[in-house]
Amino acid sequence: MSFSKIEYLTIFSAFIYGYVATQYLKGWALLIQNRKHIFFDRVHLGWTILTFLLLIDIWCGSWTKGPIVCSHRSYFFLSLLSPLVFYVLSTILFPAISRGGLMDMHSYARRVRRKKLIAFAFLLLTFFLNDLFLHKAPREDFMLVGLSVGVVILLSIFNRELFEWLWLAAGGTMLVWHINFGSSFSAQNSQIEGFSLTEYLTIFSAFIYGAVAARFFVGWGKLLRQTCSTVNFEYVLWTIFAFGLLIDIWWGQWDREHQISESVWKFMLTLVTPTFFYFLGVVLLPVNGVRNSELSAFYHRNKRTFFTLFALIMVSNFLVANILEKAEWNSVTNVLRMCGIVLAGAAVLTNGVWVHRIALILAWSLLITHIVV
Repeated sequence: MSFSKIEYLTIFSAFIYGYVATQYLKGWALLIQNRKHIFFDRVHLGWTILTFLLLIDIWCGSWTKGPIVCSHRSYFFLSLLSPLVFYVLSTILFPAISRGGLMDMHSYARRVRRKKLIAFAFLLLTFFLNDLFLHKAPREDFMLVGLSVGVVILLSIFNRELFEWLWLAAGGTMLVWHINFGSSFSAQNSQIEGFSLTEYLTIFSAFIYGAVAARFFVGWGKLLRQTCSTVNFEYVLWTIFAFGLLIDIWWGQWDREHQISESVWKFMLTLVTPTFFYFLGVVLLPVNGVRNSELSAFYHRNKRTFFTLFALIMVSNFLVANILEKAEWNSVTNVLRMCGIVLAGAAVLTNGVWVHRIALILAWSLLITHIVV
């Protein structure tokens, strides 16, 4: 039988983890889309980022638990407790935002503070149970869980913003420490029943890229419901170009796949580009709070944001490719990437209609050249 049990179970686990990850992307997307009506809170935003990175770290660390998870169905149920609590945290951390309504994130964070602390306490409990039953966790892991429990208790007693900052700093420090020393990928070339660590991590990446693609499909669905007379073809061409660029970058991801299993940091680095792509889809094709007839107008109001995200995508892809692939800086692909960065930067610095139309033509030319050459 060529399809092992660990591969079979991992597909379901990856779907759960991938879906939870997209909930954080959707939450940030709503904040970006309604940023003009929101009073942001830096501590709250920091917690959303830290929780998302922690989710990725837990997914990476779950690789070593595969053989035990496959040994009994109760262990498989236990392995899914952490992502379920992460999902609860995503619903607590990101509020439902109504169209055009003002939202004070500082006040919201204070209202849900107790719920957040309870959810984190349950999350720490799932970490402890996983370390206890699913793999031989090092003593440092139990120490980190115990320290985190102590911090949660202190925060529940002292309801002050200073302690929130301290907890955020402590949480970030412990996460960095765990990634550097606790999450070892030393067995990167090993396999479990023919299932490699690289394949395991790629499944998660595929779910993120799939979520970005789904964002475009839903947006195009809104466009197709409009009458032809209301469609802005320049806008439509930008959406198709962005989707084509997404496919092209996913194709190029293959050349650096053997590098992602070297460390959690390198794996996280490869997720930066699709994350920016998701936000680009939000700006180009908003799903919530914008009527079909307003899509083109929404795009024109957010052109600068769109081109800024386009520039971030090109810069992040350039850095990821050259850090992981270690390609020659003067290669054809690198030259095309640098041209894309310059093009996006020029579009950000000007609001001229003709400049943006020329940028559209050049962007298509660069993409087609890269695909063909």
